[in-house]
Amino acid sequence: MAFYSVALVIHVVAATLFFGNIMVTGVWKVFIDKSKDIEKIRIGIRLVILTDYIFTFCGAVLLALTGAYLVYYLQLDRFGEKWLLVGTSSFILSGLIWVLFLVPNQYKQKKLIENVDQFSKIAKEFNTLAQKWYFWGTLSNIFALCALVSMIIRF
Repeated sequence: MAFYSVALVIHVVAATLFFGNIMVTGVWKVFIDKSKDIEKIRIGIRLVILTDYIFTFCGAVLLALTGAYLVYYLQLDRFGEKWLLVGTSSFILSGLIWVLFLVPNQYKQKKLIENVDQFSKIAKEFNTLAQKWYFWGTLSNIFALCALVSMIIRF
């Protein structure tokens, strides 16, 4: 029972860090991008990548591990419980979007702005990448929120 409680606390803390990061990052990145200040954007994309590894990746790993343990401990039917299936599927889809679209886009943005001294020199290409990042980020967040709601409400 003690390990169950520890796993549950870790699960909730991981969810808090994970969701806090994915929601807040999108907001502050929009404001930084709109500044058109190349140095702010350069620092911003580095921080997006850094916080993604610290909070998004680590949070997702902890959520998956503790979630799997909690399902096992509580002897839940992974495929028979609709809320669990929807929540897990949504979480996986959110992660796939992050890995397949967001992370590569972030590295393209980072590479694009590395050796530029004026935003105007890369504005069109950067804005195209940023718009794609906003789209995929929003979609990933929607799936993550579906996972959160499913896991809490257990419909």
